[in-house]
Amino acid sequence: MSIDLSEYKKKLKEKKLPKFKAAAGGDMPGRIANLAQYTETTENNYFTYRNYHGTVNGYVERKEAHETNDGKKKFIPFSLTEDGKWESKAWPDNRCLYNEHLLKLHPDLPVVISEGEKAAAYGTANYKDYVHVSFQGGSKAPDKTNYQHLKDREVILFPDADDAGKRAMVHVAKILIEKEITYNIKIVDVEDLPDKFDIADAPMHQEINVPGYIAKANEFDPDKYSKQWKEIQKVEDKKAVESEVEKFLKMYIYIRSVMSFYELENKELLVKQQINDWNQSDMKGENLCNKLLDHEDLTKAHSVFTHAGMKPGIIEVKQGEFEAINKGIYYNTYYPSNIVAAPGDVTDILSYYKWLLGETNWYWIEQYIAYMIQFPGSKMRWAPVITSVEGGGKGLLAKLISAILGHHNCNTQLMYEQMVNQFSNVLMGLQFGIINELDLATKKNVKQLTNKMKKFMSDDTLTIELKGRPQIKIPFFCNFMIFSNDEDCLYLTKEARRYLIIAIKHSQDAINEKLDAGVKDKILDALEFGSKELGHLLHHFQKVKIDDPKAFQRNAPKTEDFFDLVEKGRPMIHRILDERLENNQAPFYHVDDAWVRGEPKYKKNKTTGCDERVKGEFDYFETRMNFSGLVVAQDLHEHIILDPLLKNEYCTRDLLIEWCKEKSTPWPNGNPTKQIVLPQGSYSRAYLIRDYEVEGQKISNWTEGQLGSHYYFHTFDRKKLDLQGRLDWVRNENKEKQTNYIEPKNKHGFNL
Repeated sequence: MSIDLSEYKKKLKEKKLPKFKAAAGGDMPGRIANLAQYTETTENNYFTYRNYHGTVNGYVERKEAHETNDGKKKFIPFSLTEDGKWESKAWPDNRCLYNEHLLKLHPDLPVVISEGEKAAAYGTANYKDYVHVSFQGGSKAPDKTNYQHLKDREVILFPDADDAGKRAMVHVAKILIEKEITYNIKIVDVEDLPDKFDIADAPMHQEINVPGYIAKANEFDPDKYSKQWKEIQKVEDKKAVESEVEKFLKMYIYIRSVMSFYELENKELLVKQQINDWNQSDMKGENLCNKLLDHEDLTKAHSVFTHAGMKPGIIEVKQGEFEAINKGIYYNTYYPSNIVAAPGDVTDILSYYKWLLGETNWYWIEQYIAYMIQFPGSKMRWAPVITSVEGGGKGLLAKLISAILGHHNCNTQLMYEQMVNQFSNVLMGLQFGIINELDLATKKNVKQLTNKMKKFMSDDTLTIELKGRPQIKIPFFCNFMIFSNDEDCLYLTKEARRYLIIAIKHSQDAINEKLDAGVKDKILDALEFGSKELGHLLHHFQKVKIDDPKAFQRNAPKTEDFFDLVEKGRPMIHRILDERLENNQAPFYHVDDAWVRGEPKYKKNKTTGCDERVKGEFDYFETRMNFSGLVVAQDLHEHIILDPLLKNEYCTRDLLIEWCKEKSTPWPNGNPTKQIVLPQGSYSRAYLIRDYEVEGQKISNWTEGQLGSHYYFHTFDRKKLDLQGRLDWVRNENKEKQTNYIEPKNKHGFNL
């Protein structure tokens, strides 16, 4: 009964086999060329490897034990290098069988596989009822050979009469079965043959009937050789692991500073568990990262950075060469673009962007792109901000820049949240980035959010902090552009230095009309991989004259769009207060020469005869309230909270202080605020918003007490004045009676 070998087949991972050149006719190693005509005989120790079609693939020189210095047999292979030169080296994999060409000549004959070219050559010469083949490399390398041309053939395994020989043939059988090459496999029983006997030894053992042993070969039963099968599997698994490790050595480097591996293809830092989990199935239960760390060929570096002006790969950094990092071995993740610059006409594309952005704005963008190309690795201190309606053509510009610089060095889809995340490494490995769809104006803390972004534009170092790993600083040479569909996407003051603001004014219809006229097709053609147009654009920017290279190390140019954005980006409460101040509206309502005056009441003390102030009582002139010209931030804040039209606006005391600083006139001593003394004796700090003239004198020249009385009586209404007077009386009385007196406060936390 035949054995069903199909259950032993194994689903193997498809392996891409290397390709090797075959020897040209007559092109042989010099040391064997003179004996090549005899290589089909056993009279000498030179053997020719021909593939299935008869093309010479290589040679093997055999030296017997008595011919070597160490008394051991040697096999010296010869193969062709990729550039067509012979070398004393075997093919690493995918080797052809010795005598493989005979399989094509004799398709119907059974195949005998023996160990060693000499045995196969002897069998070919003497036992012609079979095709005799062998594999290169002996008992330790049967897996290096490609057995595909044995498909569905009858195969008889003739092992050497020793343990290594039998294990080698079991290995061959395992390959034939698992790869589903053939199940028609027999194996010669060599148990009673002399030690180490093979077919080539037949002349020395005339008593052994080799054809008889072949004819009596048994059907191969894997269960009979289960021990060897398992041992072979362990070796195969080990080799597979070693092969995987060799592959991964080219994919990862180890970064000491963050105790992580850097994946070269994706430019990403990965912890050990990420790598181990992802590749677990390939590692046969082994720990990949430990294997990599133990391997002497693993590339290790102190840290990584990206510099377009330095060679890619491992770089030795000198002390003081870069800010904030020590000397040592670093990995430069930058890889040059494969774009080849060449002269060519790109007028239509450039003219479109000149029209889209405006001639002056395009000048700066052109200079900016050219600077990145002509001064690679140089950090610019400001970034262009381009705003437009959605679909305004910004995306195509981003793609063009990215294609010219190399997509692998760029990220055109950076998000603000990614950049400022505490544990983000999204900026690693970048030469250029575009912060897309930026809109900070709608967020309450727009100022703080905008300030967070400034460091990316100007700082020479980047701080990276990954979960569970040390925080590190690396040199940072990435340049940026910012795209947004919102004109007021940032909070900027007129002192802002880091942004070139460009607002595209064209409508969507006008933009589409331009693009549909043929420009879009030309841009898309340029974006095609390997396009000549991209090379033309690169050549253009290489030749652009940088009028002032130092301009990119100074403040950003101020455009009209910049000042518009400054205004639009101001907090809403600032804009409302601006409008009320300008339009003479509460709390800044003012009528010239209509000052409200209040005088305290006094009466004579019957005992002392002296005038004493009547606590809680004032005489008032009846008139309208008037803006004093002074602002106390906390009082203004309370007014806004109580104002039915303003109470729902986002407002903080800090925002009001900012507004006061912006709108105020410095006091004569140059300070932005001045202490004033209120009638009840308390102190406040006031900003001078309007330096009114009262009774012929500027209020800026008044004393602290005069300012306090003036501010008080022109800020609060009569009802509140009466209340304040009563509170003053109560407060003073309590102060006299209580050692630990606490000032009363209203519901908003202010002193009453």
